[in-house]
Amino acid sequence: MKNRLRLTLPLWALACVQLHAQQPTTSGGTTPPAESSQTAATGTTLLLGRIRSAGDGTPISGATIRVVGVDSNYTGQQGAITRADGTFTLQRPAQTSITGSITLEIRSIGFATKTLTVADTMTLVATTLQETETLQPTVQVTGIRRQRSVEDACCRVESLQEEVQQHAPFSPSVGEVLRRYSSCTSARISCAIDNSSSIRLRGLEPTYVKTLIDGMPVFSGLSTFYGLSLIPAGALQTIKISEGASSGLHGNGAVSGVVDLLLRQPTEISELNLTANLAGDGVSAPEGRDVGVGYTGMAGNVGIAAFGAFNQHHGDLDREAIARNYTRFSGVGRANIMADDATELTLTAIGAGESREGIVAGFSGQQPFRESVDLARYDLMLRGARSFTETSELSIAAMASGIHATHDAGELTASELEQKVMFGNILFRTELAGNNLTVGGEFRSDRMESEQRPDLAYDYSVGSLILQDELPLSEQVGLLGSVRLDNHSAAGSIISPRGSVRYQPTANLTMRLMAGRGFKGQALFDEHHLSVDGVYRWRNNTEFGFERSTTLNYDISYSFMLGETAGIDANFNAYWTAIDGKGIPQPDSLAAGTLFMVNSSRPTRLTGMELQIRPNIGEHLSGSVGLALIRYAMQDAAGSYQQLPLAPRANLDASVMYEDHEQGITAEAWGSWIGAQLLPSNPSNLAESPAYTMLNIRVEKAFGKLAIYAGAMNLLDQQQERTMPLAFETSNRAVDGSIVWGPIEGREFFAGLRWTLFGGEEGS
Repeated sequence: MKNRLRLTLPLWALACVQLHAQQPTTSGGTTPPAESSQTAATGTTLLLGRIRSAGDGTPISGATIRVVGVDSNYTGQQGAITRADGTFTLQRPAQTSITGSITLEIRSIGFATKTLTVADTMTLVATTLQETETLQPTVQVTGIRRQRSVEDACCRVESLQEEVQQHAPFSPSVGEVLRRYSSCTSARISCAIDNSSSIRLRGLEPTYVKTLIDGMPVFSGLSTFYGLSLIPAGALQTIKISEGASSGLHGNGAVSGVVDLLLRQPTEISELNLTANLAGDGVSAPEGRDVGVGYTGMAGNVGIAAFGAFNQHHGDLDREAIARNYTRFSGVGRANIMADDATELTLTAIGAGESREGIVAGFSGQQPFRESVDLARYDLMLRGARSFTETSELSIAAMASGIHATHDAGELTASELEQKVMFGNILFRTELAGNNLTVGGEFRSDRMESEQRPDLAYDYSVGSLILQDELPLSEQVGLLGSVRLDNHSAAGSIISPRGSVRYQPTANLTMRLMAGRGFKGQALFDEHHLSVDGVYRWRNNTEFGFERSTTLNYDISYSFMLGETAGIDANFNAYWTAIDGKGIPQPDSLAAGTLFMVNSSRPTRLTGMELQIRPNIGEHLSGSVGLALIRYAMQDAAGSYQQLPLAPRANLDASVMYEDHEQGITAEAWGSWIGAQLLPSNPSNLAESPAYTMLNIRVEKAFGKLAIYAGAMNLLDQQQERTMPLAFETSNRAVDGSIVWGPIEGREFFAGLRWTLFGGEEGS
């Protein structure tokens, strides 16, 4: 495989902004060419390395490292020279090409020249050179394979790549890909019965995070909870995450951060891949079947990428509190067209259909309760980019998205819901007197219709103007500032300033300080799924105003080598967010069984810190330890701050991985300890949830282009239902499955294969 998974870590998305439009600076302080959708040069990363003699292991000083095979648009350092201890550093773009790698040529007098491929996700490399008398039968990178890259511009964006692609076969949807990594930043189950899920950052509600596909906002309303499952996991190239107030390029809803799901790009060499997976509890026939197929290649001058998936999973009431059954078909197709040397067009289409059914054993001697949801979605996205000079570019994007849901949870809640979203933006980027300027605008409309449930219908639009400037003061210091004007058809107009400063005193030490305002209009479907399920009625508040936030964020990153073959990445991140006008249910209406959201007059505060250490030892062993502490609280009538429900206050994540590329063996274990969470009102009268531990393992063996794998999720068999039921009857005889704080399923075993039918690399 081109990029092999090194370890599985929590999604510590560390501070800041600009997922796809940030322009880095070169070592000379100049601005690189404007990016296209394929190059996506959105920042820089630092590659640390050490070169030693293969004979006696002594460091090789004065060796030259040269980047080869790149065109004139390459914006990183072209080469480096090793120091007396054999080490070197090399600045390079965070994403160098659609293949996700660069090639290094290493030369030293008395040694054979060596070339090796370095993935974008690698930040530490240790390799050896053979003396000229010795034949070199193979070329191999023996260092550290990182699955995360960091865009080292004024604002930090963390990218997850290998873990996304390697775990896709046994993670049937994007939601499950995210859910299986972090105790703090992940996709969280919203309803245990219909298995809906949504993304959360820093413990905040899902409508405080802006979720994108290739930079376009396709998740809101119904798709907030039902959209993640309808994107095939195998179509993902990278997940980019930034926490805190986002840049001026991201507006309504970007309070806790932005998650951008980047789809896989076409490749110049045709490649066809097949994956198959079986999953179950290990004591009966496998109840889960997942099949995926993917093709990337060229058709003349047009790049083609197509991915499809079939997923079918069934539960069993004899062993589970709730049987969750679903059958899903999903597909993604895209075409990249270079109209000329300066113009690129990308067309993407997504289509999916899914049938879900949740079955709960009968309450009070009744027949089993059944809830079904039939889903269909489509997305059409078009992006065009035109470069005028090496430092100026005009980009235009347009999107049409729709999702249809037929929901049946009993006679009173049977309904059909239809949501349609339209989006378009235009951005112009250029360099002017040393400033990297971005100016543009966008428009988004969102409409929900339902004949059976007119109370859930809405229709709103947001128009925006954007101005952003990045100014490199020196090689060590950079500034970024942005301002955004938005007009929300329901909430009114708002201006949001944001800014950050980056200071890099040494090549392997970076500090950032960020501050910004965030906002969002009414929290569409933050609580609506309870109305869809019939737990509450819904009444729209036409007077609902903006929820406004202010975020301060500081992080510091440090990378260094220990001895000859060990390296460590460390990061500390601290943040503070104030939310004013937070949307809450009006108490009197809630007591009457109706959700009527109002802006609270009491402030809400979020404070937290994240610490992560990622060591790499020798050629084969790597690991990670991450700690997060969060306090998410709202002021009460007495003026003191009280913790809000379902926000973990302490989380500890860890992983370890062994990889032997020559033998084609990968083994990993990863897990999380999730601290207690305050619970909302529940039938078990629990004030807070007990802490629990998730542990997962996986082993894989490659035989050329065929790899087989097996593993177990939730190895300790943790289950929320042992403490509190996953579903319960309410006073109005509705069934509520929304109080989900822990695992909804027990231990699961899986096994499968991934097979590159043609293309790719031998031995992958």
